[in-house]
Amino acid sequence: MCGRYTVQIDMIELHERFKVVLNEMYQQSSNCAPSEKLPVVTNQAPKEVNYYRWGLVPFWAKDLKIGFKMINARADTITDKKSFSVPLQKRRCLVLADSFYEWKRLDNKNKQPYRIRLQGGKPFAFAGIWEHNKELQVNSYSIITTDANEMVNQVHDRMPVILKQADEQRWLNENLDLQEAVDLLQPYPAEAMEMYPVNPAVGNARNKDPELTQPWHGA
Repeated sequence: MCGRYTVQIDMIELHERFKVVLNEMYQQSSNCAPSEKLPVVTNQAPKEVNYYRWGLVPFWAKDLKIGFKMINARADTITDKKSFSVPLQKRRCLVLADSFYEWKRLDNKNKQPYRIRLQGGKPFAFAGIWEHNKELQVNSYSIITTDANEMVNQVHDRMPVILKQADEQRWLNENLDLQEAVDLLQPYPAEAMEMYPVNPAVGNARNKDPELTQPWHGA
């Protein structure tokens, strides 16, 4: 599962890394949470950043709340559920980020959050799918998850799909064969990643202090 992530990349770095146009809506965030409007690059607009609601709201939905149940789509079942399989074929996106959080259970009452990122904190893109709900007038997205690699598995058994940079434009290609798209949904190599514990305050979505991303050694 992926329930929180960060996008702290500045506008210049985002532009240079993804070759996209940004606008004044862009804001860095140390604690991206479901229901927020966050930066994505879609197959329909591959040269610009748009801001979609995190938590897929299917075209048939009558209530935005359904999005809280659809923040993630599992790679192993994504073709089995129509709400996910149709967007997978027609509406794919890059979800811009530079790390994500996951929680390790310590005991029955306590969990320790970890920040997980690429070596050196380089920006990357999660594999995402998006949808437009005409009645509710909302564009929304879901982050695809897969089995955890060896490193992330120390904390959690699943992780978001981080696309290799060379595969990002393939993911956005509307002519990409469906099976080829599914084949891209693999765990990112553990040796190219790093993680460290962070302040448990990140568990509250209202906490947006950039210090939340720093290594934490306890109270």
